[in-house]
Amino acid sequence: MKPILFKPEMVDAIQRGIKTQTRRIIMPPFVTCDNKLYRKDKNSKDYIPIKSKYGKKGETLYVREKWRTLKRFDHLPPSKIIQEPVHELFFRYWMGDNLESDEGIFGRWRSSLHMPKKIARIFLINEGIEYQRIQDITTQDIFAEGIDQESFPTHVNNDPENVANYAREEFRHLWDYINKKPRPLSYKGRIWAYVNFPFDGPDYKQSIYNKKRLYTYGNPYVEVLHFTVKEETLAY
Repeated sequence: MKPILFKPEMVDAIQRGIKTQTRRIIMPPFVTCDNKLYRKDKNSKDYIPIKSKYGKKGETLYVREKWRTLKRFDHLPPSKIIQEPVHELFFRYWMGDNLESDEGIFGRWRSSLHMPKKIARIFLINEGIEYQRIQDITTQDIFAEGIDQESFPTHVNNDPENVANYAREEFRHLWDYINKKPRPLSYKGRIWAYVNFPFDGPDYKQSIYNKKRLYTYGNPYVEVLHFTVKEETLAY
C-alpha cells in the first residue's frame, strides 16, 4: 500500500467530501509525444511511459497527515512508537480532533512525512490517473481539488463567469503557496540547486537563488489523481 501526503487543509477537504482530485508535479526530465509523457529507461535507454507513484486504478492509498502522540513518547522516533502497545486514543491528528483538551497530555506535532502506516486513519481508492499541464484545470476540477464554492462572496456566486474567474484565482494562489517556493535539489547531502513550479510563467527559466541556480518550470506538467474515500478508521 502506497502513501500519499496531504496538508491539513486538504485533509479537512477530504473529510468534508469536497476533495476528490489532487495534482502532483511530474519532475523533469521527460519528453512528450501525442499527449503522453515518457522517461528514458536507465537500463535499456529506451523511452518508456511515465508510471504514477500512486499505482494503478483500484489500488488503495493511505493518507499521511500531521500527527502527534502522548508526551511520554516524544523522545521516540515513529518506528519505535508503533512497537509500543498503542491504542487509537494515544494519537491525535491536526484536523478533526479537539486540540485544546489535549494540551499537557500530548506531545510535539510531527511531520506527515514521518507518519507510520499503522496509525493512518484515512484510506483512498485510486480511481484513475491522467496527465496534463496545471493551467488545463477546469472550474469543476478546481472544486474537485477542494476549493469550496460556498466560501465565495455572494456577489461572486451570482455570476457564473465571476465564479470561474474567482475559483481559478483561488486555486492559483493555493498552487503557488505550495509550489512556487524554491525546493532544494541535493546530492550526497549537499544542495546544488533549487527548483520551483509556479502556476504562471515561462516553460523554463534559470536564475539565481541563495547563490545557487534556480530552475523554474512555469505551467508544469502534473499527474491528476482521481480518488474516493475508502474508509476513515485506524488501521490497527
